Amino acid sequence: MLGYAIHFLFVLRLYDLGCMTSLPHDHEHKHRETYFGTLYLVNKFADLTETIFFVLRKKNRQISVLHVFHHVSMPLVVYLFIRLQGFAAVILYCVLNVAVHVLMYTYYYLSSVSQAVQSSLWWKKYITMVQMVQFGIILSIIAYTLSQPNCNVPRPVVYVSGCLTLSFLVLFSNFYVKSYLRSDRKRGQKAQ
Repeated sequence: MLGYAIHFLFVLRLYDLGCMTSLPHDHEHKHRETYFGTLYLVNKFADLTETIFFVLRKKNRQISVLHVFHHVSMPLVVYLFIRLQGFAAVILYCVLNVAVHVLMYTYYYLSSVSQAVQSSLWWKKYITMVQMVQFGIILSIIAYTLSQPNCNVPRPVVYVSGCLTLSFLVLFSNFYVKSYLRSDRKRGQKAQ
């Protein structure tokens, strides 16, 4: 899906990346836009089932406010965006998000292979950093879209995207500080 969406965005160039409005209903590629939206929505509901499995398996350590908020809000917001505006307004965000998830699930797979592999994986905290950079890029796109007076992307969609993305950035930053900066400081104090 990721390669197909990248081709759709950057090779076919069907959108103005600074003002991504949906394709007209009679456009020859409208079915692809609908396909991407539906596939991404299904993907977000699949991510939500991960939380359900954590609860069923009593993996409470993995359930946090960040995890629940992220996995509950995303399917709802994606559904609303597709219904209200079409998929175009968020397709670039989705491409970024899917790329980050490919990296993240690669890490999860590699860490599940064996304890030896898990202990040699040093890049977990960098995945969180990549997620935060993703949110920064999305906020930049949103700011650029809002700065264009002739862009007819529905403002409520842009504002909700901005608020949600800012919320994710704050929550992921908080997670990063707690998980990596404070734990590194504690390890340093114990070593002394």
